[in-house]
Amino acid sequence: MKERAYLLGPNQSLLTIVSEPDSAPPPERPTFILLNAGIVHRIGPHRKTVKLARALCEAGFRAVRLDLSGIGDSAARRDALSFEEGALADLAELFDDLEKRYDTHRFALMGLCSGADNSFNMAVRDSRVVGAILLDGLAYRTRRYYLHYYGDRVRRPGSWVTLAKKVRKRIKNQLRHVLADDTYVADESAPREPVPDYVREFEPQEQVTRKLQQLIDRGVHMYWVYTSGTELYYNYPSQFFDMFKSVDFKNRISHDYFGDSNHTFTELRSQELLVNAVTRWATRTLA
Repeated sequence: MKERAYLLGPNQSLLTIVSEPDSAPPPERPTFILLNAGIVHRIGPHRKTVKLARALCEAGFRAVRLDLSGIGDSAARRDALSFEEGALADLAELFDDLEKRYDTHRFALMGLCSGADNSFNMAVRDSRVVGAILLDGLAYRTRRYYLHYYGDRVRRPGSWVTLAKKVRKRIKNQLRHVLADDTYVADESAPREPVPDYVREFEPQEQVTRKLQQLIDRGVHMYWVYTSGTELYYNYPSQFFDMFKSVDFKNRISHDYFGDSNHTFTELRSQELLVNAVTRWATRTLA
């Protein structure tokens, strides 16, 4: 395996690391592009992206890690594009450069979280994308999601204890004000349920369903992976197929649920399972 660093793009502003097998891959084998997860630079959370790229390279794929514009060691774009549009423009420019440099015309994208969203959107926009691995990507709550969400909490003894404490505290506060002959005012200093610092917003489900079917009809193979770190909107293994019941998958969709892994695959065991699953899918589907 050989690894080289390049500055690509029309302004030579995109920092990329290209991992190449000892033997050049055949032209029809797609080049993997591994995207940033949020604003984490090209090594990925816990060096996950490095491990994935090198494993794919050992499996015979050319793998490219990059920093999108304004992330890591890549300069910011000089136009006024939004983050989402800028990411897609970066990828199109990267494709163009890789085509000239390696005579490769087929690409597979992989990303976590926002990287998965960018991968999906780029696959829709650019027909050179023939495959995608989407980690904790787009998701929509289903009826069964709510059954799991509330059912789990009802069965937890700690949930009832917490509820009882909250009710008891609220009653005590109200009684204290009533006995003091004072107008009751809600205790704004009381601790509240934690609110996530970051809440992802997805396109309307109908639009994503239509785009997903378009990709499948075009022959794009996809591997959707979810973890327990997405319980705000995904919490059981088969939810993906419940979300997109109207889609004809045509055997082009693979799916896994890593129920013992968090969102960034912190534990080494989770990383190992992910790397093995990704290389197995890529070899079976795209090699």
